Amino acid sequence: MDYQHINTNLGIDHAKKEKLAAWSKRLSSPVLNDLDRYSEKKLILSGEFIGRINPDAYRIPKDAIALLLCSDERLNNLNLGKMFGGFSEEKSIFPIRLPGAVVGQDIGQLKEKLKEYNFPKLAAASHADCGAVKLDLIEKGLSVDIDQHAKDLASNLEDIENWGFVGIEDIPQLKGIHPACCLLVDGTGRRNYLSDDVLPNECFMLNRAVYTDNKLAASHIGVLTNIALGDHGLGSLFTREHPFYLFVSALDDESLRRYMDEAEGITKSLPGDLVRVVGFIAPRID
Repeated sequence: MDYQHINTNLGIDHAKKEKLAAWSKRLSSPVLNDLDRYSEKKLILSGEFIGRINPDAYRIPKDAIALLLCSDERLNNLNLGKMFGGFSEEKSIFPIRLPGAVVGQDIGQLKEKLKEYNFPKLAAASHADCGAVKLDLIEKGLSVDIDQHAKDLASNLEDIENWGFVGIEDIPQLKGIHPACCLLVDGTGRRNYLSDDVLPNECFMLNRAVYTDNKLAASHIGVLTNIALGDHGLGSLFTREHPFYLFVSALDDESLRRYMDEAEGITKSLPGDLVRVVGFIAPRID
């Protein structure tokens, strides 16, 4: 795909300029550039890519507090410790990334699953202009304001502290389009918010390991993928040559195959060959 050709066709429309800027970031990622050279539809990352993974990005800090936080890639740059205070210095925050934080979740089952990680505390936070919350409103036939519904969902959760609401004034880019060029389906349950050289920052995050409902997990993968492919994402800029990537991680081969099969099942319902599933074994941190 020729960058200048895209620039000519998009004209001066502001929203399309934003999409072009996001696409430029996507093309600047060496990993995605390398992957785009492959013609195979199904890929497993090779050793050279795995070697770029920062092991600490798959480490749960000791005494970490679990924070239910939206999968929205526009939240990836948050300094969680600075934004969400009120805890002792020796404790860290570990984000549990789910669409809309708690949208569609059986909170009781989710809490039981999170007990396996021995978190001393659970918290939740919502944010402005949340696509998953909007879909929840539509499905429930409610006429409440989107941001108010997001706040309501994160409040009054038994044994889960409400750590507040991230507004447009906190992160202005929440008002813009989603520049996500990929989605990480984390089957390890250990992915934190530290960066590595494998995943670009413009990446949706979904903690697949904490789901007890497989259908809900598949539905949420579909929701995030469709946001990226729609008008609120890069949309028509994805092509067969430059697809949207579903990165799937796990700690063992059997789990990886299971999660990849799930992700590939989602792609069958999407138009064209616009999504590519890529899997990798993440570092095991004991």
